Amino acid sequence: MDKCKRHTIINLIGKIKDDTNSYMDNSAKEKGITGILAAHGSILGFMFYKRIPVTISEIVESSKRVKSTVTIMLKTLEKHGYVKRMQCSEDRRVTYISLTQKALDIEKEFNEIAINVTDVFYKDITEEEINNLLEILEKINSNFK
Repeated sequence: MDKCKRHTIINLIGKIKDDTNSYMDNSAKEKGITGILAAHGSILGFMFYKRIPVTISEIVESSKRVKSTVTIMLKTLEKHGYVKRMQCSEDRRVTYISLTQKALDIEKEFNEIAINVTDVFYKDITEEEINNLLEILEKINSNFK
């Protein structure tokens, strides 16, 4: 494959990420959800799924992001009232993160946005194409480890 095509693929991956984030951010604004960006979706989605307080380490693992990034994202979510921190009474080094009522109040809208972006993302793509794409992206991702 020529270099031009290789750069086009890299640029297209970045553009898809940007377009997906913009779609989600605009959808949140339309639904009156403030203080949340698309990047926060993996954290909130995980916490909505778990339904119980979780550790920062669990969030790092589920979101596939580094701890420093998750910490910054949690500070933003806490600042806007979507999560709160609680120190473990048995081990002061462990901090639990829990959803607030404000977060629970937007769960329905959050899930609608997630479903909509997924529908747009995979429109006209077959299951076989999804499987092939996943395999290729996992190979690319492993190249950076």
